[in-house]
Amino acid sequence: MNDFIDVYLPEEFVLGPKLRKTIKISDLASHQSGLPDIDFGQLIADNPQQPTSVLTMETLTTLVNNANVLEDYGTYRYSTLGYTLLGQILEQTYSKTYDEVLRKRILTPLQLSDTFTKEFNISHRTAAYNPEGGEQEFFIWNIVASAGLIKSNVSDMVLYLKAILNEGNSIYDASVLSEQVVYSKDGRQLGLGLGITKDEGNVLYLKSGDTMGQSSVLCYDRSKNWGIIILFNQRNSGLRQQLLNDIYETVLKIKL
Repeated sequence: MNDFIDVYLPEEFVLGPKLRKTIKISDLASHQSGLPDIDFGQLIADNPQQPTSVLTMETLTTLVNNANVLEDYGTYRYSTLGYTLLGQILEQTYSKTYDEVLRKRILTPLQLSDTFTKEFNISHRTAAYNPEGGEQEFFIWNIVASAGLIKSNVSDMVLYLKAILNEGNSIYDASVLSEQVVYSKDGRQLGLGLGITKDEGNVLYLKSGDTMGQSSVLCYDRSKNWGIIILFNQRNSGLRQQLLNDIYETVLKIKL
């Protein structure tokens, strides 16, 4: 995770002289690379139903190859581009698509039969709603798949959570690695894609997410062997956070 990204990126990406041998894999995973990001706000304004449909490899290479300086390297700034580049690095390393890597490494070993990636035309799929309550299409993620491709349900996520918390499988090993602190500043701590919260002796690892039609949380306390999963079929980060806080306080009272 401390390797520089230069040698892992597809050949289309050519880092400028001031960027070479600077950005590490862990920087991408903890949102501190300093690279310019995809303007998701503009994409949503242009096409709120399928904002990612216009993104191509040229979009990514233009952003990366034209960057001459990392203005806020080492500072947290959420980056869709960072996670997209991680997906490109996985594809380059394993000579497989991101979808294939997910299936081989996670979905098939854990038998996650209700977790979907590119193909999700199923009869029991929920509807999705934007913050205003209007119906929202599921994103076709295109080249930015690694920033939010997966669609699942609570049942499968419980299986995934159990794999995180119980030794003897590769998901457990990877999760322990991802919990190492690689960013700590101004009261915020991050692992590889995980927020880390410490409260009265409890350590909570958390990943939340919002798209135009969904909000979600997966968090857990490894030392006490419990976790929380919240899935919404509407983008509502405020309600998501309030539910998480309420459930967390309830669990703490039970555990104490």
